[in-house]
Amino acid sequence: MTTSPPWYVLTGGPCAGKTTLLAELSKRGYKTVPEAARTYIDQERAKGRTLKEIRSDEGAFQHALIPMKVFAEQNASNDEVTFFDRGMHDSLVYFSYAGVSNHPELDEALKHSHYRKVFVLDMLPYEKDDARTESYDTASQIHLDLKTAYQNAGIEVIEVPVLPVFERADFILAHL
Repeated sequence: MTTSPPWYVLTGGPCAGKTTLLAELSKRGYKTVPEAARTYIDQERAKGRTLKEIRSDEGAFQHALIPMKVFAEQNASNDEVTFFDRGMHDSLVYFSYAGVSNHPELDEALKHSHYRKVFVLDMLPYEKDDARTESYDTASQIHLDLKTAYQNAGIEVIEVPVLPVFERADFILAHL
């Protein structure tokens, strides 16, 4: 059995503090990979599309993220600790919410996605922003489903409590 690269996923429902925590880890010198969804939304908005247009077909939106995630993983170091803002298994949950049950591109990508651990961040008080479209109830259920998706894949899941960002970073680094 081969050892997974030193890749770690930060995940959790919308508004769990993933992006802020990722920035803190980056400041500390760790390699980080931003969330594909936010990157895609920013790229599409730069082309003049609105968020409503971008997210009008949630299945298509989720499909567009898979190549971005695959590219990020193919270009991540196999020797350097790297933190991903969401991993490939997050897509399973979001496809489910989009009503998409057949996703061969994702199924293939999952065969090549190997993480040492997944850190599920407890949710912060929910606030909508320019990229979040979920209600609080949906965000909360997504949070639970994400944890289950990684556990079902046999990946160690560590729950990260709500703490100040520097303490959350310390918590994660102590659990690598």
